[in-house]
Amino acid sequence: MSNTPWWMRYLPLLLFELYLTGSVAVFAFGPLQWTVDNSGTVLSYVLLGQLLILAGYRLGLAFPARGYRAGRFIDLPWKAAILITLVLLPPTWSTRNFAEISLLEALANPALPFHAKFLAELDYQWLSILRTLLAPILALLVPLGLVYWQRIRMPWRVLWLLAVSGRIAVAILTGRAFGIFDVALVVPWMLVLHLRQTGSDRRQAWRACVATATVFVVCASAWAYFSHSRRSRAALAGPEYTDALTGWSERLYGVELPESAERDLYYLSRYLSLGYYGLSGCLDLPFEWTGGIGHSLFLTRYAGLLSPRLDWVRASTYPARLETATGYSSVAAWHTAYAWLASDLTFPGALVFVACAAAVLGLAWCDSLVGANPFAVGFVSQAILFFYYLPANNVRMANPEAAFSLYGLFGLWLWTRHLAAAQPGSSAVSDGARENAAAASSDSGSSTPGSLRSSSDGKEPRLP
Repeated sequence: MSNTPWWMRYLPLLLFELYLTGSVAVFAFGPLQWTVDNSGTVLSYVLLGQLLILAGYRLGLAFPARGYRAGRFIDLPWKAAILITLVLLPPTWSTRNFAEISLLEALANPALPFHAKFLAELDYQWLSILRTLLAPILALLVPLGLVYWQRIRMPWRVLWLLAVSGRIAVAILTGRAFGIFDVALVVPWMLVLHLRQTGSDRRQAWRACVATATVFVVCASAWAYFSHSRRSRAALAGPEYTDALTGWSERLYGVELPESAERDLYYLSRYLSLGYYGLSGCLDLPFEWTGGIGHSLFLTRYAGLLSPRLDWVRASTYPARLETATGYSSVAAWHTAYAWLASDLTFPGALVFVACAAAVLGLAWCDSLVGANPFAVGFVSQAILFFYYLPANNVRMANPEAAFSLYGLFGLWLWTRHLAAAQPGSSAVSDGARENAAAASSDSGSSTPGSLRSSSDGKEPRLP
Protein backbone atom coordinates (compact mmCIF):
# COMPACT_ATOMS: atom_id res chain seq x y z
CA MET A 1 0.00 0.00 0.00
CA SER A 2 2.77 2.32 -1.05
CA ASN A 3 0.51 5.27 -1.87
CA THR A 4 -1.63 5.00 1.24
CA PRO A 5 -0.60 7.46 3.98
CA TRP A 6 0.84 5.72 7.02
CA TRP A 7 -1.63 7.45 9.33
CA MET A 8 -4.56 6.02 7.39
CA ARG A 9 -3.22 2.48 7.68
CA TYR A 10 -2.64 2.98 11.42
CA LEU A 11 -5.78 5.02 12.11
CA PRO A 12 -7.76 2.29 13.96
CA LEU A 13 -4.74 1.45 16.10
CA LEU A 14 -3.99 5.07 16.98
CA LEU A 15 -7.55 5.94 17.95
CA PHE A 16 -8.27 2.74 19.87
CA GLU A 17 -5.02 2.98 21.82
CA LEU A 18 -6.00 6.54 22.75
CA TYR A 19 -9.56 5.46 23.63
CA LEU A 20 -8.47 2.48 25.75
CA THR A 21 -5.80 4.54 27.51
CA GLY A 22 -8.46 7.13 28.34
CA SER A 23 -10.75 4.47 29.82
CA VAL A 24 -7.91 3.15 31.98
CA ALA A 25 -7.13 6.70 33.14
CA VAL A 26 -10.77 7.23 34.14
CA PHE A 27 -10.68 4.00 36.17
CA ALA A 28 -7.41 4.95 37.85
CA PHE A 29 -7.94 8.64 38.51
CA GLY A 30 -11.68 9.27 38.49
CA PRO A 31 -13.87 11.27 38.69
CA LEU A 32 -15.53 8.03 39.86
CA GLN A 33 -13.56 6.36 42.62
CA TRP A 34 -13.49 2.55 42.49
CA THR A 35 -12.22 0.86 45.64
CA VAL A 36 -10.25 -2.25 44.66
CA ASP A 37 -7.44 -4.11 46.42
CA ASN A 38 -5.58 -5.13 43.27
CA SER A 39 -5.54 -1.94 41.24
CA GLY A 40 -1.90 -2.51 40.27
CA THR A 41 -2.71 -5.93 38.89
CA VAL A 42 -5.69 -4.61 36.94
CA LEU A 43 -3.75 -1.71 35.43
CA SER A 44 -0.77 -3.91 34.55
CA TYR A 45 -3.03 -6.45 32.87
CA VAL A 46 -4.99 -4.01 30.71
CA LEU A 47 -1.88 -2.01 29.75
CA LEU A 48 -0.19 -5.26 28.72
CA GLY A 49 -3.29 -5.92 26.65
CA GLN A 50 -2.82 -2.60 24.87
CA LEU A 51 0.80 -3.42 24.08
CA LEU A 52 -0.30 -6.73 22.59
CA ILE A 53 -2.99 -4.93 20.58
CA LEU A 54 -0.21 -2.73 19.19
CA ALA A 55 1.92 -5.75 18.31
CA GLY A 56 -1.01 -7.64 16.82
CA TYR A 57 -2.16 -4.77 14.64
CA ARG A 58 1.35 -4.22 13.28
CA LEU A 59 1.51 -7.92 12.46
CA GLY A 60 -1.74 -7.63 10.51
CA LEU A 61 -0.29 -4.79 8.44
CA ALA A 62 2.66 -6.98 7.48
CA PHE A 63 0.46 -9.11 5.22
CA PRO A 64 -0.49 -7.89 1.74
CA ALA A 65 -3.98 -6.55 1.11
CA ARG A 66 -6.18 -8.53 -1.23
CA GLY A 67 -9.20 -7.81 -3.38
CA TYR A 68 -12.52 -9.53 -4.01
CA ARG A 69 -12.92 -12.84 -5.81
CA ALA A 70 -16.51 -12.09 -6.82
CA GLY A 71 -15.89 -8.65 -8.27
CA ARG A 72 -18.83 -8.76 -10.67
CA PHE A 73 -21.20 -9.12 -7.72
CA ILE A 74 -19.94 -6.21 -5.63
CA ASP A 75 -23.40 -4.60 -5.69
CA LEU A 76 -25.25 -7.70 -4.50
CA PRO A 77 -24.38 -7.52 -0.75
CA TRP A 78 -25.57 -3.95 -0.18
CA LYS A 79 -28.70 -4.46 -2.27
CA ALA A 80 -29.51 -7.63 -0.32
CA ALA A 81 -28.92 -5.81 2.98
CA ILE A 82 -31.35 -3.04 2.03
CA LEU A 83 -34.10 -5.34 0.76
CA ILE A 84 -33.89 -7.88 3.60
CA THR A 85 -33.90 -5.10 6.22
CA LEU A 86 -37.01 -3.55 4.69
CA VAL A 87 -38.80 -6.92 4.46
CA LEU A 88 -38.07 -7.72 8.12
CA LEU A 89 -38.96 -4.27 9.43
CA PRO A 90 -42.77 -4.78 9.76
CA PRO A 91 -42.59 -8.05 11.78
CA THR A 92 -39.66 -6.72 13.82
CA TRP A 93 -41.59 -3.53 14.58
CA SER A 94 -44.72 -5.40 15.66
CA THR A 95 -42.98 -8.01 17.82
CA ARG A 96 -40.58 -5.62 19.56
CA ASN A 97 -43.07 -2.89 20.38
CA PHE A 98 -43.44 -4.32 23.86
CA ALA A 99 -45.14 -1.25 25.32
CA GLU A 100 -47.55 -0.98 22.35
CA ILE A 101 -46.92 2.75 22.03
CA SER A 102 -46.08 5.06 19.17
CA LEU A 103 -42.56 5.93 18.14
CA LEU A 104 -42.98 9.48 19.44
CA GLU A 105 -44.12 8.19 22.83
CA ALA A 106 -41.15 5.83 22.99
CA LEU A 107 -38.81 8.68 22.10
CA ALA A 108 -40.35 11.00 24.68
CA ASN A 109 -40.18 8.42 27.47
CA PRO A 110 -37.64 5.64 26.72
CA ALA A 111 -38.23 4.08 30.14
CA LEU A 112 -41.67 2.78 29.09
CA PRO A 113 -40.48 0.40 26.35
CA PHE A 114 -37.41 -0.52 28.38
CA HIS A 115 -39.53 -1.74 31.31
CA ALA A 116 -42.16 -3.29 29.07
CA LYS A 117 -39.55 -5.57 27.52
CA PHE A 118 -38.84 -7.21 30.88
CA LEU A 119 -42.54 -7.66 31.62
CA ALA A 120 -43.57 -8.94 28.18
CA GLU A 121 -43.96 -12.61 27.28
CA LEU A 122 -41.56 -13.00 24.39
CA ASP A 123 -43.08 -15.11 21.61
CA TYR A 124 -41.18 -14.37 18.44
CA GLN A 125 -38.64 -17.19 18.28
CA TRP A 126 -39.15 -17.63 14.54
CA LEU A 127 -38.24 -14.02 13.87
CA SER A 128 -35.20 -14.16 16.15
CA ILE A 129 -33.96 -17.30 14.40
CA LEU A 130 -34.49 -15.73 10.99
CA ARG A 131 -32.75 -12.50 11.95
CA THR A 132 -29.88 -14.47 13.47
CA LEU A 133 -29.36 -16.52 10.31
CA LEU A 134 -29.47 -13.37 8.18
CA ALA A 135 -27.42 -11.30 10.64
CA PRO A 136 -24.25 -11.10 8.49
CA ILE A 137 -26.24 -9.57 5.63
CA LEU A 138 -28.25 -7.26 7.90
CA ALA A 139 -25.01 -6.01 9.43
CA LEU A 140 -23.85 -4.79 6.00
CA LEU A 141 -26.61 -2.18 5.75
CA VAL A 142 -24.92 0.81 7.38
CA PRO A 143 -21.26 0.24 6.45
CA LEU A 144 -21.80 -0.54 2.77
CA GLY A 145 -24.33 2.23 2.31
CA LEU A 146 -21.84 4.78 3.61
CA VAL A 147 -18.73 3.46 1.90
CA TYR A 148 -20.35 2.91 -1.51
CA TRP A 149 -22.70 5.90 -1.41
CA GLN A 150 -21.28 7.41 -4.58
CA ARG A 151 -22.07 4.29 -6.62
CA ILE A 152 -25.64 3.90 -5.32
CA ARG A 153 -28.33 5.39 -7.55
CA MET A 154 -31.05 7.62 -6.15
CA PRO A 155 -33.86 5.01 -5.83
CA TRP A 156 -31.56 2.75 -3.84
CA ARG A 157 -30.39 5.67 -1.72
CA VAL A 158 -33.98 6.37 -0.73
CA LEU A 159 -34.50 2.70 0.18
CA TRP A 160 -31.26 2.72 2.17
CA LEU A 161 -32.35 5.78 4.14
CA LEU A 162 -35.70 4.12 4.88
CA ALA A 163 -33.98 0.93 6.04
CA VAL A 164 -31.55 2.75 8.34
CA SER A 165 -34.35 4.93 9.74
CA GLY A 166 -36.40 1.80 10.40
CA ARG A 167 -33.50 0.16 12.20
CA ILE A 168 -33.03 3.18 14.45
CA ALA A 169 -36.80 3.36 15.05
CA VAL A 170 -36.82 -0.27 16.25
CA ALA A 171 -34.00 0.55 18.68
CA ILE A 172 -36.03 3.46 20.03
CA LEU A 173 -39.12 1.25 20.39
CA THR A 174 -37.18 -1.10 22.66
CA GLY A 175 -35.70 1.74 24.72
CA ARG A 176 -32.16 0.45 24.26
CA ALA A 177 -29.36 2.82 23.38
CA PHE A 178 -27.08 0.00 22.21
CA GLY A 179 -28.95 -0.33 18.95
CA ILE A 180 -28.32 3.33 18.22
CA PHE A 181 -24.67 3.26 19.26
CA ASP A 182 -24.05 0.22 17.06
CA VAL A 183 -24.87 2.54 14.17
CA ALA A 184 -23.29 5.75 15.46
CA LEU A 185 -19.93 4.22 16.42
CA VAL A 186 -19.20 2.85 12.95
CA VAL A 187 -20.23 5.96 11.02
CA PRO A 188 -16.88 7.84 11.38
CA TRP A 189 -14.86 4.83 10.19
CA MET A 190 -17.09 4.13 7.23
CA LEU A 191 -16.94 7.77 6.15
CA VAL A 192 -13.13 7.59 6.23
CA LEU A 193 -13.32 4.61 3.87
CA HIS A 194 -15.88 6.47 1.76
CA LEU A 195 -13.54 9.43 1.32
CA ARG A 196 -10.77 7.00 0.46
CA GLN A 197 -12.85 5.42 -2.32
CA THR A 198 -14.02 8.68 -3.90
CA GLY A 199 -10.48 9.65 -4.89
CA SER A 200 -9.07 13.16 -5.10
CA ASP A 201 -10.90 15.83 -7.04
CA ARG A 202 -12.19 19.37 -6.57
CA ARG A 203 -15.11 18.18 -4.45
CA GLN A 204 -13.04 16.17 -1.99
CA ALA A 205 -12.72 19.04 0.51
CA TRP A 206 -16.48 19.53 0.41
CA ARG A 207 -17.04 15.80 0.99
CA ALA A 208 -14.69 15.90 3.97
CA CYS A 209 -16.62 18.82 5.48
CA VAL A 210 -19.94 17.02 4.99
CA ALA A 211 -18.50 13.84 6.51
CA THR A 212 -17.20 15.73 9.56
CA ALA A 213 -20.56 17.41 10.10
CA THR A 214 -22.33 14.07 9.72
CA VAL A 215 -20.11 12.44 12.34
CA PHE A 216 -20.74 15.28 14.78
CA VAL A 217 -24.52 15.20 14.32
CA VAL A 218 -24.77 11.39 14.54
CA CYS A 219 -22.57 11.05 17.63
CA ALA A 220 -24.18 14.02 19.41
CA SER A 221 -27.65 12.64 18.69
CA ALA A 222 -26.70 9.18 19.98
CA TRP A 223 -25.30 10.62 23.21
CA ALA A 224 -28.33 12.88 23.68
CA TYR A 225 -30.64 9.86 23.38
CA PHE A 226 -28.50 7.84 25.78
CA SER A 227 -28.53 10.59 28.40
CA HIS A 228 -32.25 11.17 27.90
CA SER A 229 -33.05 7.46 28.28
CA ARG A 230 -31.17 7.22 31.58
CA ARG A 231 -32.97 10.26 32.98
CA SER A 232 -36.27 8.80 31.84
CA ARG A 233 -35.63 5.56 33.73
CA ALA A 234 -34.69 7.42 36.92
CA ALA A 235 -37.74 9.70 36.68
CA LEU A 236 -40.09 6.74 36.15
CA ALA A 237 -38.93 4.74 39.15
CA GLY A 238 -37.95 7.41 41.62
CA PRO A 239 -35.04 7.53 44.06
CA GLU A 240 -35.41 3.84 45.03
CA TYR A 241 -34.40 2.76 41.52
CA THR A 242 -31.21 0.68 41.57
CA ASP A 243 -27.87 2.07 40.42
CA ALA A 244 -27.38 -0.76 37.92
CA LEU A 245 -30.47 0.21 35.94
CA THR A 246 -30.33 3.99 36.14
CA GLY A 247 -26.61 4.35 35.72
CA TRP A 248 -26.72 7.08 38.34
CA SER A 249 -25.81 7.08 42.00
CA GLU A 250 -25.62 10.18 44.16
CA ARG A 251 -24.05 7.95 46.80
CA LEU A 252 -21.05 7.22 44.56
CA TYR A 253 -20.79 10.57 42.89
CA GLY A 254 -20.69 14.13 44.12
CA VAL A 255 -18.92 16.47 41.73
CA GLU A 256 -20.25 20.00 42.16
CA LEU A 257 -21.49 20.69 38.65
CA PRO A 258 -24.88 21.61 37.23
CA GLU A 259 -27.13 18.58 37.43
CA SER A 260 -27.27 17.96 33.69
CA ALA A 261 -23.49 18.16 33.27
CA GLU A 262 -22.87 16.16 36.42
CA ARG A 263 -25.05 13.26 35.34
CA ASP A 264 -23.65 13.18 31.82
CA LEU A 265 -20.10 13.14 33.17
CA TYR A 266 -21.09 10.36 35.54
CA TYR A 267 -22.65 8.28 32.76
CA LEU A 268 -19.56 8.65 30.59
CA SER A 269 -17.03 7.87 33.32
CA ARG A 270 -19.08 4.92 34.59
CA TYR A 271 -19.40 3.33 31.18
CA LEU A 272 -15.69 3.73 30.57
CA SER A 273 -14.52 2.32 33.90
CA LEU A 274 -17.17 -0.03 35.34
CA GLY A 275 -15.81 -3.03 33.43
CA TYR A 276 -12.40 -2.70 35.06
CA TYR A 277 -14.05 -2.86 38.48
CA GLY A 278 -15.61 -6.20 37.54
CA LEU A 279 -12.32 -7.37 36.04
CA SER A 280 -10.54 -6.70 39.32
CA GLY A 281 -12.76 -9.21 41.10
CA CYS A 282 -12.42 -11.82 38.34
CA LEU A 283 -8.62 -11.61 38.42
CA ASP A 284 -8.68 -12.87 42.02
CA LEU A 285 -10.59 -16.05 41.11
CA PRO A 286 -9.03 -19.35 40.02
CA PHE A 287 -9.52 -20.61 36.48
CA GLU A 288 -12.31 -23.08 35.72
CA TRP A 289 -12.66 -24.15 32.11
CA THR A 290 -16.10 -23.61 30.57
CA GLY A 291 -16.00 -25.99 27.64
CA GLY A 292 -15.18 -23.42 24.98
CA ILE A 293 -18.52 -21.60 25.19
CA GLY A 294 -18.12 -19.59 28.40
CA HIS A 295 -17.02 -16.50 26.49
CA SER A 296 -20.58 -16.01 25.17
CA LEU A 297 -23.60 -15.29 27.33
CA PHE A 298 -26.08 -16.64 24.79
CA LEU A 299 -24.10 -19.85 24.22
CA THR A 300 -24.05 -20.62 27.94
CA ARG A 301 -27.79 -20.00 28.17
CA TYR A 302 -28.59 -22.23 25.21
CA ALA A 303 -26.33 -24.95 26.58
CA GLY A 304 -28.36 -24.97 29.80
CA LEU A 305 -31.61 -25.14 27.80
CA LEU A 306 -30.37 -28.08 25.76
CA SER A 307 -29.40 -30.10 28.80
CA PRO A 308 -29.56 -29.40 32.55
CA ARG A 309 -26.22 -31.18 32.79
CA LEU A 310 -24.65 -28.19 31.03
CA ASP A 311 -25.78 -25.63 33.63
CA TRP A 312 -22.28 -25.86 35.09
CA VAL A 313 -20.95 -23.95 32.07
CA ARG A 314 -22.83 -20.77 32.94
CA ALA A 315 -22.02 -21.14 36.64
CA SER A 316 -18.31 -21.62 35.92
CA THR A 317 -17.70 -18.39 34.00
CA TYR A 318 -15.68 -15.73 35.78
CA PRO A 319 -18.58 -13.22 35.94
CA ALA A 320 -21.01 -15.84 37.32
CA ARG A 321 -18.56 -16.99 39.99
CA LEU A 322 -17.86 -13.39 40.94
CA GLU A 323 -21.61 -12.85 41.37
CA THR A 324 -21.82 -15.92 43.60
CA ALA A 325 -18.91 -14.72 45.72
CA THR A 326 -19.68 -11.01 46.00
CA GLY A 327 -23.15 -10.34 44.56
CA TYR A 328 -21.71 -8.27 41.69
CA SER A 329 -24.16 -9.01 38.88
CA SER A 330 -22.94 -11.05 35.94
CA VAL A 331 -25.64 -9.60 33.66
CA ALA A 332 -26.50 -6.06 34.83
CA ALA A 333 -22.87 -5.10 35.55
CA TRP A 334 -19.76 -5.24 33.39
CA HIS A 335 -16.45 -7.11 33.58
CA THR A 336 -14.64 -6.18 30.30
CA ALA A 337 -14.40 -8.62 27.41
CA TYR A 338 -11.21 -10.00 28.96
CA ALA A 339 -13.11 -11.70 31.82
CA TRP A 340 -15.56 -13.46 29.49
CA LEU A 341 -12.83 -14.59 27.10
CA ALA A 342 -10.71 -15.79 30.03
CA SER A 343 -13.51 -18.17 31.05
CA ASP A 344 -12.43 -20.30 28.08
CA LEU A 345 -8.86 -19.17 27.44
CA THR A 346 -7.45 -18.13 30.86
CA PHE A 347 -6.45 -14.51 31.39
CA PRO A 348 -3.14 -14.87 29.50
CA GLY A 349 -5.05 -16.57 26.70
CA ALA A 350 -7.53 -13.70 26.58
CA LEU A 351 -4.64 -11.30 25.95
CA VAL A 352 -3.44 -13.47 23.07
CA PHE A 353 -6.96 -13.58 21.62
CA VAL A 354 -7.27 -9.78 21.70
CA ALA A 355 -3.85 -9.44 20.05
CA CYS A 356 -4.98 -11.81 17.29
CA ALA A 357 -8.21 -9.81 16.92
CA ALA A 358 -6.11 -6.66 16.47
CA ALA A 359 -4.05 -8.41 13.77
CA VAL A 360 -7.21 -9.43 11.94
CA LEU A 361 -8.56 -5.88 12.22
CA GLY A 362 -5.35 -4.50 10.71
CA LEU A 363 -5.53 -6.92 7.80
CA ALA A 364 -9.25 -6.30 7.19
CA TRP A 365 -8.69 -2.53 7.37
CA CYS A 366 -6.06 -2.80 4.64
CA ASP A 367 -8.46 -4.82 2.49
CA SER A 368 -11.12 -2.18 3.11
CA LEU A 369 -8.79 0.57 1.97
CA VAL A 370 -8.56 -1.27 -1.35
CA GLY A 371 -12.34 -1.00 -1.38
CA ALA A 372 -13.08 -4.01 -3.56
CA ASN A 373 -14.37 -6.47 -0.94
CA PRO A 374 -17.68 -5.45 0.70
CA PHE A 375 -17.36 -8.21 3.28
CA ALA A 376 -14.04 -6.76 4.44
CA VAL A 377 -15.83 -3.47 5.05
CA GLY A 378 -18.62 -5.24 6.91
CA PHE A 379 -16.23 -7.21 9.09
CA VAL A 380 -14.25 -4.06 9.92
CA SER A 381 -17.45 -2.49 11.29
CA GLN A 382 -17.99 -5.50 13.58
CA ALA A 383 -14.35 -5.64 14.72
CA ILE A 384 -14.48 -1.92 15.51
CA LEU A 385 -17.52 -2.47 17.72
CA PHE A 386 -15.70 -5.31 19.51
CA PHE A 387 -12.85 -2.97 20.44
CA TYR A 388 -15.20 -0.15 21.41
CA TYR A 389 -16.92 -2.42 23.91
CA LEU A 390 -13.71 -4.09 25.11
CA PRO A 391 -13.57 -2.07 28.38
CA ALA A 392 -17.23 -2.85 29.05
CA ASN A 393 -18.23 -6.37 28.08
CA ASN A 394 -18.01 -9.02 25.39
CA VAL A 395 -21.10 -7.51 23.74
CA ARG A 396 -20.42 -8.68 20.19
CA MET A 397 -20.53 -12.32 21.33
CA ALA A 398 -23.21 -11.97 23.99
CA ASN A 399 -26.35 -12.33 21.84
CA PRO A 400 -27.06 -14.47 18.76
CA GLU A 401 -27.57 -11.70 16.19
CA ALA A 402 -24.41 -9.81 17.13
CA ALA A 403 -22.32 -12.99 17.32
CA PHE A 404 -23.52 -14.29 13.95
CA SER A 405 -22.77 -10.88 12.43
CA LEU A 406 -19.20 -11.00 13.72
CA TYR A 407 -18.46 -14.64 12.92
CA GLY A 408 -20.42 -14.67 9.66
CA LEU A 409 -18.75 -11.61 8.17
CA PHE A 410 -15.35 -12.87 9.27
CA GLY A 411 -15.96 -16.09 7.36
CA LEU A 412 -17.41 -14.35 4.30
CA TRP A 413 -14.48 -11.96 4.16
CA LEU A 414 -11.91 -14.76 4.28
CA TRP A 415 -13.87 -16.84 1.76
CA THR A 416 -14.14 -14.03 -0.78
CA ARG A 417 -10.58 -12.71 -0.47
CA HIS A 418 -8.70 -13.03 -3.73
CA LEU A 419 -5.99 -15.66 -3.68
CA ALA A 420 -3.43 -13.27 -5.15
CA ALA A 421 -2.20 -10.22 -3.31
CA ALA A 422 -3.24 -6.84 -4.67
CA GLN A 423 -0.42 -5.23 -6.58
CA PRO A 424 0.63 -1.59 -6.27
CA GLY A 425 0.38 0.64 -9.28
CA SER A 426 -3.08 -0.32 -10.51
CA SER A 427 -5.79 2.25 -11.09
CA ALA A 428 -8.64 0.20 -9.61
CA VAL A 429 -9.61 2.79 -7.04
CA SER A 430 -8.96 5.81 -9.22
CA ASP A 431 -10.89 4.21 -12.07
CA GLY A 432 -13.69 3.56 -9.61
CA ALA A 433 -13.70 7.19 -8.56
CA ARG A 434 -14.07 8.26 -12.19
CA GLU A 435 -16.91 5.79 -12.64
CA ASN A 436 -18.58 7.17 -9.50
CA ALA A 437 -18.36 10.67 -10.89
CA ALA A 438 -19.81 9.51 -14.18
CA ALA A 439 -22.63 7.68 -12.40
CA ALA A 440 -23.42 10.69 -10.25
CA SER A 441 -23.63 13.01 -13.26
CA SER A 442 -25.62 10.60 -15.42
CA ASP A 443 -29.37 11.05 -15.64
CA SER A 444 -29.99 7.78 -17.45
CA GLY A 445 -31.05 4.55 -15.80
CA SER A 446 -28.55 2.35 -17.61
CA SER A 447 -26.25 0.02 -15.77
CA THR A 448 -23.01 1.60 -14.57
CA PRO A 449 -19.85 -0.44 -13.92
CA GLY A 450 -18.99 -1.00 -10.28
CA SER A 451 -16.82 1.67 -8.79
CA LEU A 452 -14.36 -0.83 -7.41
CA ARG A 453 -15.33 -3.89 -9.41
CA SER A 454 -12.81 -6.36 -10.73
CA SER A 455 -12.04 -6.08 -14.42
CA SER A 456 -14.08 -8.08 -16.88
CA ASP A 457 -11.22 -10.51 -17.49
CA GLY A 458 -11.31 -11.55 -13.85
CA LYS A 459 -7.98 -10.00 -12.91
CA GLU A 460 -7.44 -8.86 -9.38
CA PRO A 461 -8.03 -5.16 -8.54
CA ARG A 462 -4.91 -3.50 -7.24
CA LEU A 463 -4.06 -0.96 -4.61
CA PRO A 464 -3.66 2.64 -5.68
